[in-house]
Amino acid sequence: LKKIQSYILRKISLGLRRHESSYFIILEDRKFYERCLQLRWLDPVEHLSIDPSMVSNAQINLGRELIRKMDNERAGPKIIKYYAKAVNIMIKMITFTTGREDISIDDFLPIMVFLFISVGPKNVISNFGCANYFLLSDEENEDTGYNLANIEGCINFIKQYNEAKCNMDKEEFNENCKKSLQQYCSSDYLNNNIKDGENNENKQ
Repeated sequence: LKKIQSYILRKISLGLRRHESSYFIILEDRKFYERCLQLRWLDPVEHLSIDPSMVSNAQINLGRELIRKMDNERAGPKIIKYYAKAVNIMIKMITFTTGREDISIDDFLPIMVFLFISVGPKNVISNFGCANYFLLSDEENEDTGYNLANIEGCINFIKQYNEAKCNMDKEEFNENCKKSLQQYCSSDYLNNNIKDGENNENKQ
């Protein structure tokens, strides 16, 4: 029964992926990827208010690896596991490092934001939308829904980050973002995304 369920979920996922590979979704993925690259100049302590004592370099590297895995996952149900695992491990890391049990979203959200910006995931919007289709049971919904809400908060924080949040002049902020994008952006990737999206639109 589990194998049948897994097969069905995989087929559903592949259908969703084909549907979500429309130009709009590709554009949203591209915009988020660009935004992460634009914000790479941010200092994690000064601009994101991360307490350095909360995480180690080894933990940061582990967090980055988890985000890369969930960004590369294209099989549907597993997306949820990677997203949920990323949040759970982040909370455990901070708990272990600080010795605190009362870790809140205010503690780990800035770290998640930093990880997303430093990785620059290319499929996070389409994958996140797909993950929301796979909240299957009530037991899963409570914990997994909480984890997905935290990921969504992280995504929105990055999308909405502006000069006001780092007490900076708008012109200086935009210039920093422009320079960062020029430094890290893969023009080939972005151009290919646009062409792929246009081709998909024509096929439809």
